[in-house]
Amino acid sequence: MKVLTPYDSGYAELAAKFAKVVKGKNFITRDLVGFAKIPNGVAEITEGRGMSGDKIWGVTVVQNGANQYDLCKCCYSWQEALEHLESIK
Repeated sequence: MKVLTPYDSGYAELAAKFAKVVKGKNFITRDLVGFAKIPNGVAEITEGRGMSGDKIWGVTVVQNGANQYDLCKCCYSWQEALEHLESIK
């Protein structure tokens, strides 16, 4: 799954779809990495530091115009974040 950054075509469209539903920033994973197109929606990928200081990634999912809290996840590696994106149906 391709994660789009501000330099990629299609980024602005995904960012706008996400911003219509989710407002503000994540508390722990504050740094935006990018957005990924998923079935019927968009996922935001962010990064930050966990309570222990280790790097973590957040995946926030919007599908069908709503935040899908049950599909949102904190990941402990970039690979885990990508695998989670791939698993979203």
